[in-house]
Formats: sequence, C-alpha cells, structure tokens
Amino acid sequence: MWPNKVPNPNWPEKKAIDETSWTDVEYCKLRGKWYPVSKTEAEKAAWEFREKNDGIDVVAIHPGTCLGELIQKEMNASSAVLQRLMMGSKDTQECYWLGAVHVKDVARAHVLVYETPTAAGRYLCVNGIYQFSSFAKTVSELYPDFPIH
Repeated sequence: MWPNKVPNPNWPEKKAIDETSWTDVEYCKLRGKWYPVSKTEAEKAAWEFREKNDGIDVVAIHPGTCLGELIQKEMNASSAVLQRLMMGSKDTQECYWLGAVHVKDVARAHVLVYETPTAAGRYLCVNGIYQFSSFAKTVSELYPDFPIH
C-alpha cells in the first residue's frame, strides 16, 4: 500500500526512508499528486480499522515503483513514470524519493508475508531508495538515445 514515491520536501537528505516513513499528504495535495494521497490515506484507514477491531491482522507491503513485464494492456502508474521520463518530461520531481523494484520480487514478498503467520507491520519492498534525479541519471546512462532530463 505504500505510495510508489515518498514526496516530502522537508525530508532530511541524510535521514533514511524506512517503514516508519510517511508521505507528506498536504504537500501532495498542493501539487495535485493524488495517487500518493490516496495510497497513504487508504493505508492509514486500514491501520485505524485494525486498532478498532481486535483479531484483524494488517500487513502492509510497500513496493516502490514496480518495473518489469506488464500483464495488462494498459500502462500502469509505475511504468508511466519511466515512460514520461524517457519521453523527455521536464518534471524533475525534486522532492520525490523513489525505490524501484521488479514486479516479480513484489509477488514473492506477498507470498512470504501470506505464508508467515508472524508477519506484522509495514515492509518496504525496494532495492533501495533514491532521489528521483539519481534514478533519472541511471536511466539516462542505460538509455543514452532517449531525451532524459
């Protein structure tokens, strides 16, 4: 349930993003970033529901930007991030932190928490957390023929 990105302009540069990290919802609303707003509010509602209802287990897997093969014909939100970047988008996402992960790793994580009765809480499912500009630089190096800014 974790938003693909953690947009938060006040996040200290040296502070690690971990399972205790949350998106700055007000910042997202001001920028019209409704996807992270909806994901964050949905997760908070799940945790509130759990608090009010004994016996309910909630485990949240927080995949970053899921990349890999698509099973549907339509572009998903994660692949759209990469597509916009490769098409020359000048939206620098200056306050975005992004963690990319292969979709097959996300599937494995879901199976693991399902099969592990003691699984609890929030789990990041990413290969690392990077500022969007670092992600763009890596993509630019991998695909030099694309107009990546």
